[in-house]
Amino acid sequence: MWWKIYFWILAILAAWNVIALVLQILDWQVSGVFPILASVLYALAVYAYIYKKHIFSQQKWKIWLVIVLLGYILRWSAFWQVDLLTSILLIFSMIVFALPAWYCMYRLGFGMKERVNVATDKTSKKKVGTK
Repeated sequence: MWWKIYFWILAILAAWNVIALVLQILDWQVSGVFPILASVLYALAVYAYIYKKHIFSQQKWKIWLVIVLLGYILRWSAFWQVDLLTSILLIFSMIVFALPAWYCMYRLGFGMKERVNVATDKTSKKKVGTK
C-alpha cells in the first residue's frame, strides 16, 4: 500500500514537472531538464516494480540508475555553495525521498530474473496442482 501511495506522489510530481517545463518552454535550461527526467524515471520505475510491468530491459534500468545517481551527485555539488546545515538538510531530504525509487530501479536492473523465475514457478505449480 505504501508503494502505491509513493507511486502516486511521484506520478503527480512528474506530471507537475512536465507541465512546468511545457509552460516555460522558451525559458528552459539544461540544468532544469534533469529533475524532470529523474522524476519521470522514478515514477516509471516504481510503477514497473509494484505492478510487475516490463517497461525497459534490465540493461536500460542499470544505465538509467547510473545516470540518475551521477546526476544527483553532480547536483549535490552545487548545494555546498550555501550554508552547511542547509546543504546537509537538502541533500538528506533528497536522498530520503529518492531512496525507494533508487531501490526499485536497482531491483529492476539487477533483480528482475529472480522475480520472473518466482512468477513462473508459481504459475507452473498452479498448473501442476490443477491436473
